[in-house]
Amino acid sequence: MLTGLDAAERRALFAHEHAHLARRRHHRFLLTVQLAARANPRLRESFWSGHRDQYQ
Repeated sequence: MLTGLDAAERRALFAHEHAHLARRRHHRFLLTVQLAARANPRLRESFWSGHRDQYQ
């Protein structure tokens, strides 16, 4: 993804992601989604299909 962006777009992307991390809520959101996906079979497939590489 980064290779398709020019320098200004990369700076904007990193600033956006940094804003998420600076609020210190990102990990809470991910944990909530992971727990919900583990508890609910209907959510499980949709969540894990998009994040399989990150959580194995």
